[in-house]
Amino acid sequence: RGWSPFQSSKDMLLSMRRFLECNARVDLTNERNNASRFPGGAFSTLERQLAQLGSLCELVPLDLRLDSPANPYQNDPWAQQEELTQSSLGAMLARRRAKEQQAAAAAAAAAA
Repeated sequence: RGWSPFQSSKDMLLSMRRFLECNARVDLTNERNNASRFPGGAFSTLERQLAQLGSLCELVPLDLRLDSPANPYQNDPWAQQEELTQSSLGAMLARRRAKEQQAAAAAAAAAA
């Protein structure tokens, strides 16, 4: 789902390995696996740009949401902790939102 600055490199690589062993498949007959015909790789430019846009916006596909029964990350502790799945920016923004909500709740309680 993404890299977490709180996760060690070893844990990240082991997590990637487990995920690939459980979920990845390689279509050896697909023509896009021909490196001489497709030196840029198997994905089109549009597919790469859409993936990058989704990553930058921190969009989570339906099958990768924590409550989805089809989530391939169900056994990955790093993927199951919401704060660890966010980018550094996403985690900082989430903390800021939580502080703002706490301040608003305290102000409302004081006014009542």
